[in-house]
Formats: sequence, structure tokens, C-alpha cells
Amino acid sequence: MGTTRRMDATTLGAALAFIRKTKKEIISEFGNSKIFYGSCDTAAGTAAKVVSCEEFAVEDLENGVAIYVTFASTNTAADPTMNVSETGALPIKCIIRDTLSGLPEPGYLVGGQTYRFVYDGANWVTIFGGFVRVTDDDNGNVTIS
Repeated sequence: MGTTRRMDATTLGAALAFIRKTKKEIISEFGNSKIFYGSCDTAAGTAAKVVSCEEFAVEDLENGVAIYVTFASTNTAADPTMNVSETGALPIKCIIRDTLSGLPEPGYLVGGQTYRFVYDGANWVTIFGGFVRVTDDDNGNVTIS
């Protein structure tokens, strides 16, 4: 089980507001900034989750960057980390009941679902109950809704 860190109301409010933004809001705020999408084919029991995203580079890893990740398998490992395009394994954290913590137990990253993660300077953070739908067509166009 991961550690729990309490956030003050201002910090938590800002984190929740950023993570809950829609694609349209993100594009409006950041203009031509990229929206990253990756996939994770790492085995369910392996804690070190590897995310493939050709467009993501080490210079993209900055506070507030978001990536949508689809997991092929439901996580069964305790205290997983996420390494996006070889930028380094960072802890996966979540916000549950207004508290930033580790994943409560294995099984919280469900195979076939897509989650939005935001880098907070030290962790990849998601909110549970907030998975998104990602579809792609034969031309390689990805739609996030």
C-alpha cells in the first residue's frame, strides 16, 4: 500500500480542476500543445508499468503535463510505477476522497480502460472513477472523449 499525503484545499482544488478538464478545455488553454496518448502492455503482476508513446520525450516531462494511458491488463501489483517513453519510473498515485495516495489495492487500473494521468513533479496522478474512452480509426486518428 502506498503512503498517503494530505494536500491543502488550494493545492487539491487546482489538481482536481486540472485533471477533470475536457479535451476541448485543454486545447483551449494550451493552444497547439500536444495531448499525449500511450498504451501499456506490461503484465498484470509487474509493478514497473512501461507506457509506449512515440511523441512523448524527456523534455515533455514537466509539471502539469497530461497523458491518457490504456492498460492492456488489470494491474495486480502493489505500488506500481509508470515509465512513459523511457523518461523514468515514477510512482502512480491517485486522488480518492480528496486525498493524494498510492493505489488502494491491486485491481484499480483495469485492463481495457483509459486513464488520464497528470505529472505533479514527482508522481503520475489520476482520479478514480474518471476513466475516459479512447478510440482510433484505420487512419491512426485518435479520439478522446
